[in-house]
Amino acid sequence: MARHLYRRVRVCPDVPAPPYKDTVYDLHKGTLKEALTVFFPKFRERKAGNPEYLRRCAVCFLKGLCEQCPAKSWMENGTLDTPVEYLCDVAHAQARYLGLIGEDEKAWEVTDGKERVERFSARPNQNPTT
Repeated sequence: MARHLYRRVRVCPDVPAPPYKDTVYDLHKGTLKEALTVFFPKFRERKAGNPEYLRRCAVCFLKGLCEQCPAKSWMENGTLDTPVEYLCDVAHAQARYLGLIGEDEKAWEVTDGKERVERFSARPNQNPTT
C-alpha cells in the first residue's frame, strides 16, 4: 500500500492509477479502515484474464520463487496479467539449482509440483553453517 500526497492510497506504488483507477482509494470519500477492509480485499478478488497467464502462471508451482506481480507485468507489458519472461527464467534457474525441475522442464507443465516441494522440504539441511 502506498499513501499519496493528496489523501489517496494505492494498492501498490508501482501500479499506475490511470488507466487502473480502481487501484486508488480516495480518503476524502472514506476512511483508511474502509480502504483496508473493503477496497483492497475487493481489488484482490480480481481475476486474471490473459490466456498466457492462465496457461502458465496460474498453474505454476514456483510461485514462492517467482517475482511475478501485477506491477512488474504492467511495467514490462502494459497489462496487469501478462507473464514477464525474464522472471520465469530466473525462477526456473533457481528451481533447477534446487533440483525441483529438470533442465528442459517448464514448471507450469509439471503435474507433481506439490510432491516435489514436499520432497525438497523433507530433505535434511545441507548447509554446514547451521
